Amino acid sequence: MSDEHQQDEHQGHGHGEGEHSRELQVELGIVEYPELSAYVLQGEGLNGDTLTELLMTALDAVFGAELQLQGPPMVQFLEIPDQEETLTNVTALAIIPVDPEAAIAAGLEVAMIGPITTAASARFRGPHEAKPQVYALLFDFMQEQQFQPVGLPRELFWEVREDGEHLTELAFPVQDLLPPGQRMFEGESTNGTTDA
Repeated sequence: MSDEHQQDEHQGHGHGEGEHSRELQVELGIVEYPELSAYVLQGEGLNGDTLTELLMTALDAVFGAELQLQGPPMVQFLEIPDQEETLTNVTALAIIPVDPEAAIAAGLEVAMIGPITTAASARFRGPHEAKPQVYALLFDFMQEQQFQPVGLPRELFWEVREDGEHLTELAFPVQDLLPPGQRMFEGESTNGTTDA
């Protein structure tokens, strides 16, 4: 995966009445995702809890077959979810990257997941409850940098921790609206505040 980073700083603020808030570090940039082979499960009518269950079921099948992950587990939405605090009634794929030959030998079906040649990405460490604020920063970044979403979002779970300090990446396939040769930036990091 190739990353380009810009040096601009933005402030995003979480809203709420909690007494505690902390800095949420968000790295924004343009990335590329290669084609991959994966074990895939589809779910419909999902909410946040059942989406997690779908992902865990897919991971259980892969680990039950004694396969090694070939990348981060991810969710590919098949419709754009409402980015409110609570996910409701979405259709999505749980995608677990695996070695295709090993998966087939273990009796699992494998799907090829196409590449994304240009995606706007927001990577952050923190609780999953911060995703709505991070999506808002990602949409602001796309608008400011003149990228237009042209596909459905993907969430990659690079690290899941018991203390809630997960490493998550949110990504949208995008089209560059600037003429060739006019793009000047290399990426960006953003500091935001979210209620902890």
